[in-house]
Formats: sequence, structure tokens, C-alpha cells
Amino acid sequence: ADLRALPGVQLASPIGRFDLAVGGTRLDAAAVRGSDLLADGRLAFRAGDPWAALIDLDGTGAAILPASLAARLGVAVGDSLPALAADGSQYGLRVAAIVRRTIPGRAGETVLVGWNDATARFGLLGADAYAVRFAPGQAATSRPLVEAAARQLALEPRPLDAALGAVSDTLERVFSAFDLLAAIAVVIAGLGIVNTLTMNVLERVREIGVLRAVGMTRRQVWRMVVVEAGVIGLAGAALGLLLGLAVAGFMLLLAGGVSLVSSLDPPWVLMGLTLVFGVAVA
Repeated sequence: ADLRALPGVQLASPIGRFDLAVGGTRLDAAAVRGSDLLADGRLAFRAGDPWAALIDLDGTGAAILPASLAARLGVAVGDSLPALAADGSQYGLRVAAIVRRTIPGRAGETVLVGWNDATARFGLLGADAYAVRFAPGQAATSRPLVEAAARQLALEPRPLDAALGAVSDTLERVFSAFDLLAAIAVVIAGLGIVNTLTMNVLERVREIGVLRAVGMTRRQVWRMVVVEAGVIGLAGAALGLLLGLAVAGFMLLLAGGVSLVSSLDPPWVLMGLTLVFGVAVA
């Protein structure tokens, strides 16, 4: 109420994150006001009527799910989620709509629950953040007032760009960790190639001796081993790339990707380097 009363503030919407237990599984949830999201227009709806879903969110027993979570749970619009209320009873949340993305949580995207349900049924005590929208043309004059009032209320004012930047930094750290794991896997794969080909040669010492005895030169033996290793490395790298693309496509399907053609963006340069690396190590 204090934030809404400031000059030039059009909207101050509370957002509260909490844990939601559905069928014995913990899900990230966020309490929001549907009428505020209706005025925002940022949600990209996949299924369900946007206006009706957001209005239902301010009533009771409605929830909006991200597409990835809806696909993982196998639910559609109109289905019910058996949620555990704060008093230990079961409270059904009807899936009012499915959207492409929601608010990020601790372990994934959140289930959007109405503010009234979250405080009355699931024990939410208050807001973690307030989304402030300025009236058209009032941002420059109202922002200092909002920042001063927020600090008096023990809140930390942060522009949306800074919040998005923090999310991007977090994602970049996660992807860097995945890149490091991939590099370790490549090193282990290289050692596996060396081990396999070394044993392949050592176990054929007698056969190579027979070939030398019937007239094969050292250079021809060397060439035979190298060509064989190159063929094995090429086949292994090609199969690995195809398997990697298949796994990536499967993960996109689980994440609710619209289309593999539009969602899958293979790193062609890295894939080419991987193919060369596999053959070169072999």
C-alpha cells in the first residue's frame, strides 16, 4: 500500500515464493495476483484462456503451470493437482492455463498460485519481492521516490534489467559448469580411445609378426594400424555426435520445446572440432 500510494506508481504487485507439495513431490511455487499479471501481459500462453485463467487465479483453487512442468507431470488444462495444504489436508489446484515460462524458482520454473490461496491455504507469510510498474512517462520522476521509500521499508530496489542480468549470470555459471564437465568427459574419452587401440595392437602381436614374416614392411604395418585407428575414431566420433543430437532433442521435448527444428541449435563448429579431435587422438 505504501508503494502504491507514491506519485507516478501505477502498480505494486507482491510476489511470494514457497514450496508446494504435489503428489509427494516438492515443486517451486510463486504467489501472484492474477489481475496484476493481466495488466502486465508478459506471460506467453500455450493453452487456456488468458483472461479467464488470470481472473481465476484471484479466486480459489486455480494454478498456472509452465509448459515444461506440465509436460513432466503429464497434466493439461482442466486437470487437478493434489496439493498438500498447510494444515495437512489435500487441496486440489485446477490447471487454469499453461504458459511458456513463469517466474524462476530455486530448482526450476514455478507454479503460479493465487495470492489468496497461497496465504490462506499454503501458509505463505508475506512477499519476497514487489514488482513496481510506473505510469506512462513517470518513470524518471517516480523512480527516486520509490527507491527512497523501498529503503525505508528495508527493501532493496533493483531495476528489471539488473534482475535479468543476475539471472543471466547464474545461467552462465551453470553452463560453464556443464562445459567443464564436457571437457572432463572428452579427456576421459581420449584415454579410452588410447587404451582400446593400444590393447588392439598388443593383442595382435603374433598376427603382425606373421604379416612381417610374409613380407610386410614396418611402414606398411604402421600404415595399417594408423588407418584402422582413424576409421575407428571416425566411426566413434560420428556415432557420438548423432547420439548427442538425439539426447539433446529428447531433453528439449521434456523441457516443453515447441519444435525441434526451431529449438535445437547445434554448435556446428564445436561438433566439427570434436570430430577432428576424435580422429586425431585415435
